[in-house]
Parts: sequence; structure tokens; C-alpha cells
Amino acid sequence: MSEPIYIFTLVVFFGTIVAVFALRYIALTKQAKARLENDESYRELAARAVQTQAETAISLGAVNATLADLRTRVAGLEKVLKEVE
Repeated sequence: MSEPIYIFTLVVFFGTIVAVFALRYIALTKQAKARLENDESYRELAARAVQTQAETAISLGAVNATLADLRTRVAGLEKVLKEVE
């Protein structure tokens, strides 16, 4: 076997190994970036969910206060109607 063919064979063999590891490294890097972006999306979603829950709790408190006021008014109306009978 001539020397150029032998060197070419070695270069192709080791070049293939290096290329496989380089592609694997690139793929892992892209996966890590995608996972980081996905985690950021989940963090933003969780923050919005917490904010929405807080707003819902405030609205629910206002509804409860209004309902208590209505109960008081209805009780007063019932009392007046019973007195009229």
C-alpha cells in the first residue's frame, strides 16, 4: 500500500470519529438551549398563573363582600315584608 493511500485512510477514519463527536456536541448544545428556552417559557407561565390567581382572589373577595351586602339587604327586606303581613 502506498503512503498517500495509507495517510488518506487514516485521515478519513479519524476524521469520521472527530466529525461524529463534533456533531454530537452540536446536538447536545442545541438541546440544552432548547431546554433553557422551554424552562423560561414555563417560568413565565408560572408567573402569569400566580398573578392571575392573585387577581382572582381579589375579585372573589369583592364578590363575597357584595354577596354579604346583598344577604343583609334581603334579610332586611324579608323583615319588612313579614312586618307588613
